[in-house]
Amino acid sequence: MADIEYRCSSCRKPRVVSEFADVAKLKCAACGGPLQKGGEAPSIPAPVSEAGEGMPAPIPVTAPASAGGSRLKVAKQQREQLETEVAERFTPPKGKAPKAPAPAEAFKADDLLRQNPLELHPKVSTRRKGVSHTLLAFLLFGFIGAATGYLRYGSEMNLPGSGHLPVKLITDLMEYAWVGILLLNLVVVLKALSDNMFQGILCLLVPGWTVVYLLFISDNFYLRAIFFGCLVGVAQDGSFQLYEIAARAMNAVSNFINSGGGDVRRTDPVI
Repeated sequence: MADIEYRCSSCRKPRVVSEFADVAKLKCAACGGPLQKGGEAPSIPAPVSEAGEGMPAPIPVTAPASAGGSRLKVAKQQREQLETEVAERFTPPKGKAPKAPAPAEAFKADDLLRQNPLELHPKVSTRRKGVSHTLLAFLLFGFIGAATGYLRYGSEMNLPGSGHLPVKLITDLMEYAWVGILLLNLVVVLKALSDNMFQGILCLLVPGWTVVYLLFISDNFYLRAIFFGCLVGVAQDGSFQLYEIAARAMNAVSNFINSGGGDVRRTDPVI
């Protein structure tokens, strides 16, 4: 017994059934639409409500074109666009009396929203034809990473032209490399807060979450390239400095606790 693949004429989702099954009596498990063979051209009939009246076709929602951002933010924009179009479709124009609602009119808008659920991880469409933002971001990362790496390690590795570098100035600046790391993380935190409040709070409170956010959540390729390109020059010195600062802070807190309050003395109340 062979199986045949059919596709829904509305949502195009596949369904495999037996060759002896009556396809006229089968419906799509996802949206309830009629099934067609996989090679047939899709025909999208108007859905029929319980009262027998035709319902409007689902509103197509496309991801807004942007230069990159959080998938969660793109999904939120999709949902707002859908709700706006549904409101415009079922709201009468100003100055005209609303028509008497049909028996199935009460659930039409809700049905359209159910057919277009909120996607938490939507695919981000191509922004402009002929432009690869991934390639441009990679070139930007290579340029910034090569520049910062050459300034930091050029004299140590005796690279060509490194004799003209201001070694003393670079050494003095590297003493504050930890400030550069904090500033880079602050920029990512502000961007994450503008995209999604929860992700921004995670970037602010969880060490290292800014890296997770840039690599796996955000689609801002250029911010990712600038962040990691700058880290090439300051990551080594800054990480050691932050470790020393954290160690000194922990020792100070431990000594304060072990000394019973340190220089803080409890005084008897004046009677």
